[in-house]
Amino acid sequence: MMVDLAAFVLASGATFALTPLVIAEARRAGALDYPGAQKLHAEPVPTLGGIARVYVVPMVAITGEFTGISITRDDFEAKFFDFDINGTVSFGRHLGAQAGYRSVVVDYLSDEDSGDLKMKGPYFGGVVRF
Repeated sequence: MMVDLAAFVLASGATFALTPLVIAEARRAGALDYPGAQKLHAEPVPTLGGIARVYVVPMVAITGEFTGISITRDDFEAKFFDFDINGTVSFGRHLGAQAGYRSVVVDYLSDEDSGDLKMKGPYFGGVVRF
Protein backbone atom coordinates (compact mmCIF):
# COMPACT_ATOMS: atom_id res chain seq x y z
CA MET A 1 0.00 0.00 0.00
CA MET A 2 2.81 2.44 0.83
CA VAL A 3 4.55 1.63 -2.47
CA ASP A 4 1.35 2.48 -4.36
CA LEU A 5 0.99 5.74 -2.46
CA ALA A 6 4.63 6.64 -3.09
CA ALA A 7 4.24 5.89 -6.83
CA PHE A 8 1.10 8.04 -6.95
CA VAL A 9 2.79 10.94 -5.17
CA LEU A 10 5.87 10.69 -7.41
CA ALA A 11 3.79 10.54 -10.61
CA SER A 12 1.58 13.43 -9.47
CA GLY A 13 4.60 15.53 -8.56
CA ALA A 14 6.30 14.83 -11.90
CA THR A 15 3.12 15.73 -13.76
CA PHE A 16 2.68 18.92 -11.74
CA ALA A 17 6.30 19.93 -12.35
CA LEU A 18 6.58 18.99 -16.04
CA THR A 19 3.23 20.24 -17.38
CA PRO A 20 4.22 23.95 -17.34
CA LEU A 21 7.48 23.06 -19.14
CA VAL A 22 5.62 21.07 -21.82
CA ILE A 23 3.14 23.93 -22.30
CA ALA A 24 6.01 26.41 -22.69
CA GLU A 25 7.72 24.13 -25.23
CA ALA A 26 4.46 23.69 -27.16
CA ARG A 27 4.11 27.49 -27.33
CA ARG A 28 7.74 27.90 -28.43
CA ALA A 29 7.37 25.23 -31.13
CA GLY A 30 4.07 26.67 -32.39
CA ALA A 31 2.11 23.53 -31.45
CA LEU A 32 -1.02 25.50 -30.72
CA ASP A 33 -4.69 25.22 -31.59
CA TYR A 34 -5.80 28.63 -32.81
CA PRO A 35 -9.31 30.08 -32.40
CA GLY A 36 -11.64 29.75 -35.35
CA ALA A 37 -15.27 29.72 -36.41
CA GLN A 38 -15.91 26.25 -34.95
CA LYS A 39 -13.70 26.65 -31.85
CA LEU A 40 -14.78 27.57 -28.33
CA HIS A 41 -11.52 29.14 -27.13
CA ALA A 42 -10.60 32.77 -27.73
CA GLU A 43 -6.80 32.48 -27.67
CA PRO A 44 -4.24 29.88 -28.87
CA VAL A 45 -4.13 26.70 -26.77
CA PRO A 46 -1.11 24.33 -26.57
CA THR A 47 -2.01 20.83 -27.73
CA LEU A 48 -1.06 17.94 -25.45
CA GLY A 49 -1.88 14.28 -24.95
CA GLY A 50 -2.42 11.88 -22.12
CA ILE A 51 -2.55 8.25 -21.10
CA ALA A 52 -4.36 6.42 -18.33
CA ARG A 53 -3.95 2.78 -17.31
CA VAL A 54 -5.95 0.78 -14.79
CA TYR A 55 -5.04 -2.72 -13.67
CA VAL A 56 -8.30 -4.61 -13.16
CA VAL A 57 -6.33 -7.53 -11.67
CA PRO A 58 -2.52 -7.91 -11.61
CA MET A 59 -2.26 -9.38 -15.14
CA VAL A 60 -5.10 -7.45 -16.87
CA ALA A 61 -4.87 -3.76 -17.79
CA ILE A 62 -7.21 -1.32 -19.51
CA THR A 63 -5.48 1.62 -21.19
CA GLY A 64 -6.75 4.80 -22.81
CA GLU A 65 -4.44 7.09 -24.74
CA PHE A 66 -4.92 10.34 -26.65
CA THR A 67 -2.40 12.40 -28.56
CA GLY A 68 -3.21 15.48 -30.56
CA ILE A 69 -1.33 18.29 -32.17
CA SER A 70 -2.30 21.17 -34.40
CA ILE A 71 0.27 23.25 -36.26
CA THR A 72 -0.63 26.45 -38.08
CA ARG A 73 1.79 28.58 -40.05
CA ASP A 74 1.17 31.33 -42.61
CA ASP A 75 0.91 28.92 -45.54
CA PHE A 76 0.45 25.55 -43.82
CA GLU A 77 -1.97 23.88 -41.42
CA ALA A 78 -1.77 20.33 -40.09
CA LYS A 79 -3.62 18.30 -37.47
CA PHE A 80 -2.87 14.88 -35.99
CA PHE A 81 -5.13 13.03 -33.55
CA ASP A 82 -4.57 9.51 -32.22
CA PHE A 83 -7.04 7.85 -29.83
CA ASP A 84 -6.52 4.30 -28.53
CA ILE A 85 -8.41 2.29 -25.94
CA ASN A 86 -7.33 -1.28 -25.27
CA GLY A 87 -7.20 -4.17 -22.90
CA THR A 88 -4.04 -6.18 -22.29
CA VAL A 89 -3.76 -9.62 -20.72
CA SER A 90 -0.27 -10.70 -19.64
CA PHE A 91 0.61 -14.39 -19.78
CA GLY A 92 3.84 -13.86 -17.88
CA ARG A 93 6.61 -11.32 -17.65
CA HIS A 94 7.35 -11.22 -21.40
CA LEU A 95 4.17 -12.27 -23.30
CA GLY A 96 0.64 -11.01 -23.59
CA ALA A 97 -2.30 -10.28 -25.88
CA GLN A 98 -3.96 -6.97 -26.60
CA ALA A 99 -7.28 -6.00 -28.17
CA GLY A 100 -8.68 -2.54 -28.62
CA TYR A 101 -10.02 0.22 -30.82
CA ARG A 102 -7.85 2.88 -32.44
CA SER A 103 -8.61 6.03 -34.40
CA VAL A 104 -5.89 8.00 -36.20
CA VAL A 105 -6.78 11.17 -38.13
CA VAL A 106 -4.27 13.30 -40.04
CA ASP A 107 -5.24 16.40 -42.05
CA TYR A 108 -3.07 18.97 -43.78
CA LEU A 109 -3.65 22.02 -45.92
CA SER A 110 -1.02 24.09 -47.68
CA ASP A 111 -1.05 26.65 -50.46
CA GLU A 112 -0.46 23.94 -53.06
CA ASP A 113 -1.96 20.75 -51.64
CA SER A 114 -4.27 19.20 -49.06
CA GLY A 115 -4.98 15.73 -47.79
CA ASP A 116 -6.49 13.67 -45.06
CA LEU A 117 -6.01 10.20 -43.66
CA LYS A 118 -8.47 8.42 -41.40
CA MET A 119 -7.84 4.96 -39.94
CA LYS A 120 -10.39 3.67 -37.45
CA GLY A 121 -11.30 0.25 -36.15
CA PRO A 122 -10.73 -2.63 -33.79
CA TYR A 123 -7.42 -4.49 -33.54
CA PHE A 124 -5.92 -7.56 -31.90
CA GLY A 125 -2.26 -8.34 -31.40
CA GLY A 126 0.44 -10.06 -29.41
CA VAL A 127 2.65 -8.32 -26.86
CA VAL A 128 6.34 -9.15 -26.45
CA ARG A 129 8.30 -7.36 -23.73
CA PHE A 130 12.10 -7.37 -23.53
